[in-house]
This record gives sequence, C-alpha cells and structure tokens, in this order.
Amino acid sequence: MGKLELNAFHSSIAWVLGFVFCQLALLAFTLIGATVSQIVAGNTENFDIFMDGKYAYLIQTIIMETVFVSIFIYFNKKSSEKLNYKVSPKKLIIYLAIAIAAFFCLYPIVNCVDSLLTKLGAHSNGIDISHPSDFVVGIFSLAILPAIGEELLFRGIITRGYKPYGKAVCVILSALSFAIFHLSPYQLVYPILFGMLLSIIMYKENNIIYTIAMHLTNNFLALAVAYFNIPLVFNHFSYIILAVVLVTIYLGLILYAMFFKNKGSKTQNFGKDKFWVIGAFSIMIVMWIVFSIVA
Repeated sequence: MGKLELNAFHSSIAWVLGFVFCQLALLAFTLIGATVSQIVAGNTENFDIFMDGKYAYLIQTIIMETVFVSIFIYFNKKSSEKLNYKVSPKKLIIYLAIAIAAFFCLYPIVNCVDSLLTKLGAHSNGIDISHPSDFVVGIFSLAILPAIGEELLFRGIITRGYKPYGKAVCVILSALSFAIFHLSPYQLVYPILFGMLLSIIMYKENNIIYTIAMHLTNNFLALAVAYFNIPLVFNHFSYIILAVVLVTIYLGLILYAMFFKNKGSKTQNFGKDKFWVIGAFSIMIVMWIVFSIVA
C-alpha cells in the first residue's frame, strides 16, 4: 500500500480511535486491578483507595499516552508528508517565550470561567498536589507525558490531517478536537485557546518538537502555580476586566496569524470527508456531554 496524504478522514478516525482505545484500556486496567484486589485481599477497598491517588493517575496517564503514541506511529508511517524534527535553538527560545506569555495571558480568563462553573455546580476532578511527592509525580503525569502523547496525536496527526483545507479550518477544527477530547467543562476554554496557538505553530513549522516543548512548558507552569499556590487573582472586578483585555489581545493575535500572511496557500473542499468530520464531532460531543454530566 502506497503512502497517503493525511486528510480529514484520517483526522476523524485517529480522534475517535484515540478516545475509544483509551477508554477500553483504562477500563481493562480498572477491571484487572479490581479483580486482583478481590482475589488477594477478598475485597476491593485497597484498590479503590489506590485509584484515588497520584500513582493510579500516573499509570492511567501512561496508558493513555501509550495509546496516543501508537496511533501516531500507525498513521505517521502511512503519511507521505514527513515531520520535521530539526530544532533551531533561536526558534525554540522564541516559541517557549510565546508559550509562557500565552499561559499568563490566558490564566485570568480560565480562572473566571472556572469560578463561574463552580458557582453553577460543576465539579473539577483535579488531583491533589500539595505534597512534594505529588509535585514530582505530577511532573510526569501532568506535564511531560501529556505533552508528548497529546502533541503526537493532535498536532502530529489530527492537525496535519486538516491542513489541506486551509489554515483557519485546520486551526479551528484541531483546537476544538483537542478541547472536546478532554471531556470536562473545566478543560474546554483553555485547550481551545492554547490549542489554536499550537496548531498555528504546527501548520507553519511542521515540527512536532516545538509544540511538545510549548505544551510541556504550559503544563509545567500550571503545575507550579498550583503547587506553590502562586496568587494570580486580584480584585474581583478589575481581574475580570484584565481577563477580558488579555484574552481579546490574544485572540486578536491568533486571528491575525490565521488569516494574514497566508497568501498563495492551496486549499481543497472536504467533499465526502465532511461526513467523517461531522460523524466524529457528533460522537465526541455526545461523549463530552455524557462525561460532563456523569462527572
């Protein structure tokens, strides 16, 4: 079988398969763990306690990222377009600086949204990182592993699959895919906004190393802010104003990058692939709603 040009069909399939295989693998882990606990101890109490801890979260993260990496390897081998893995130190520094600026630019609006969701009765399923060991484990389970696995799947396959349809379509659809996959109202706004930035970089550079580095930097900053309890909230009303101003500036720059300096790029219509896109988004939106309600 010859090499393929990744398109919306491949993005849709990779997205849904990533979700399905992750859920099946996590279900298998839970069932095996509960069964072993029942056989050894005669009950599942110890396993239930373990599942609420940081090490269970780390194991689940390893399982999920292994699924992502496997899907990336499968589709990337079939792709006619090869990724660029060469790193320019100058560009890397610039992109890391952009990631840091984006984090502090978006953090206020995320706080405002999270506060609103909490008042509306939503519940966050975050893990405790108050102890030094939590921070160390969190570096792997919340920063390093997700940055690698998620970038390989979402930017390495899904974003590339949407590239033939133009920068704006590619950036918007891949960012929405990234956000919906997190299956939480608390993880919707930020993944969309930050995912758009990562997709733009991927569209421009075709280099997964830059987006992995940016994603890792973002996740580490979020972890550090939570662990060290860094106060980034000020007077309530002024903070809302600040959040709106910063996110407006951010979106302005994103829109500029999406619609300008993009002359001469060839785009194609979705054609029959639109049914795959609609189907994948329908499935994932339903799953997002179900998981949001259940959680």
